[in-house]
Amino acid sequence: IWFKIALFLIGALVSFYISQLIVKARLRKQRIQMEKQLAVQLERQRISSEMHDDIGAGLSGIRLMTEVAKAKSKDVQNLSELEKIYNSVGDVSERMREVIWSLNTENDNLENLIDFLRRQSRLVMEHYPGTFHISVPQEIPDTKISGEARRHIYLAVKEALHNIIKHSGADTVDLSISINNKIVISIADNGKGIQLDNKNHTGNGLRNIRMRMEQLKGNFFIDNSKGTKLTLEVPLESNI
Repeated sequence: IWFKIALFLIGALVSFYISQLIVKARLRKQRIQMEKQLAVQLERQRISSEMHDDIGAGLSGIRLMTEVAKAKSKDVQNLSELEKIYNSVGDVSERMREVIWSLNTENDNLENLIDFLRRQSRLVMEHYPGTFHISVPQEIPDTKISGEARRHIYLAVKEALHNIIKHSGADTVDLSISINNKIVISIADNGKGIQLDNKNHTGNGLRNIRMRMEQLKGNFFIDNSKGTKLTLEVPLESNI
């Protein structure tokens, strides 16, 4: 009996020791992963700050000098070239702001994403000769979402809006966003629709949107029944 009790106690101690080793290994692995994530976040924040302070300031300076040169120039051809430079610098500045926004870790939340989508969509559609409506949830859950996911979602929406501007001929465009366990973005217009069998018409735009949704483990649907309706579905759980 004593021998059996001793064997039981030894077995229990060995099991406890092994379980402690497993727990410590898991904790060590989690700590290493957290340290890596923190290092990546700090690096993202550093790059974002440097781009904003250095490159952003430089571009603003170039644009200002171009504007001064335009005011002083009396040559029509020079004015035309300076105008092109001025607009090109503005485009680069806008793209850089988008990159800075995606890199900034302070923006890694759902509320910031939706607010950015709302503001940027209105800017994209500002000069569109039609009616643009946008609908967003009144209450947005306090949910984390990665910078990579934010950038993919924003660029997919931007691509869809540019396609409408270039090809649809619509006079009404509606963008709506809803949230449950996923982000659902619907972009609908009353234009002439998309000829899905015409590769030249669809171009790279729809392929790029589909690829971005695949990167996010999401879905992409096209409804061509009345105008065109694009639906983007992005699961939140896999993109935190």
